[in-house]
Amino acid sequence: MWVASGNVSRRTLGLLLLACCPRFAYAQAAVSTVPVTMLGHVLLRADVAGAPAWLVLDPIAGIILDQRWARQHAIPLVDGVAAGLGRRAMVGGAGSERREALFIRNATLRVGSVHETGERLALPLDSLLASSIGHRVDGLIGLTAFDGHIVEVSATDGQLRLHPRGGFVPPSGAQQMPVRYDGGIRPLVSVQLSLPGGRTTNATAYFDLGMSGSLRLTTRFADSLGLAEEVCAPDRIAALDSSEVGLGGVLASIRTRLPAVRLHDDAPVESLVVTLARERDGADAAPAWDVLVGWSLMRRHDWWFDAHGGRLWFRPNPRALSPEGSAQAGLEFASLRGEPGEPLVVAAVSGASVAAGVLVGDTLLRLDQQHVAGSDAERVRTQLSWSPARAHPLVLRRGGRDRRVVITPRETLRAGGCGRV
Repeated sequence: MWVASGNVSRRTLGLLLLACCPRFAYAQAAVSTVPVTMLGHVLLRADVAGAPAWLVLDPIAGIILDQRWARQHAIPLVDGVAAGLGRRAMVGGAGSERREALFIRNATLRVGSVHETGERLALPLDSLLASSIGHRVDGLIGLTAFDGHIVEVSATDGQLRLHPRGGFVPPSGAQQMPVRYDGGIRPLVSVQLSLPGGRTTNATAYFDLGMSGSLRLTTRFADSLGLAEEVCAPDRIAALDSSEVGLGGVLASIRTRLPAVRLHDDAPVESLVVTLARERDGADAAPAWDVLVGWSLMRRHDWWFDAHGGRLWFRPNPRALSPEGSAQAGLEFASLRGEPGEPLVVAAVSGASVAAGVLVGDTLLRLDQQHVAGSDAERVRTQLSWSPARAHPLVLRRGGRDRRVVITPRETLRAGGCGRV
């Protein structure tokens, strides 16, 4: 999984590990609706070991919890030796660093209609994710935690629904997509990419539910196509980027646009902002798949995942053919406690927003004459990133007083912006 600061996509941790096997006890009946927050990621509320937790939906086995969260709730942690592995457990992801995994024994999970008990991995997630996502993060949860269900992720109405597998009928308009679940965890599908210069190619894509960007090409795949050198030519639009951070440290990337991307036989999405991985170690260097599809592209559809049965359905929603922006306003927002009604607070300021006098800690009340709440962070980011050179009036609160400022996002992709590759 990878995360990033600024207007760049937040990429979730591509964890290279085998998760522990929980003991499932499902109460299957009617469809269970789980409220979620969509903030470049899909976050849901759960109860773990008797404590409330915000979990990010991610293609992992079971759940992985944050070590800091466990200690805050006085939940005992043991190392790999005490957990019976005979050694310390080290895990890695995108980037080259590795971190020690600790374990929580016999922790219950309750979310929607899922109640189960198992041993949990615990990693230092919060220090990596919370400030970048702009929301409290207490752990990750994979599709296998819902193994008795078909998992519906609806960007249309911002809900996650758990459908009992028995008797499930795909909704009207949903298409079944050929899919293979790698290890029962990662949905792998075929996509068609239109490349600069008029070329097209098919690629194996991994649906990374925990990645908030649109599309990321692995180093191996980008190199096989000669894309890094091609998009960095003086007449191409691209830029170097080192603001992405994964479990294995800072990632090297090139951001650019591809002419079009097509999922299955759906209409192509044109002029999509993508990243090319440049690191030589870690999860994005040379995995079995060619590209990672993240939430910014997936949210153009509603999805139904049946990992246990090896099936997948999708249906376009009103966002399906929307353009994708790459402008930066120099603002990052946060609602770190994740509580209902919490305001949206400025967490980082740079560029145009520094010039406008915005300060960290300001509360955003209105954008373009529209009221803003903590749940609107994704809408605010999208609204600003799609409008380079457009002036946006903001109303901010600081020290009990309201201030009005105007910011103008700047386009970040430009010709000849790659430097040395």
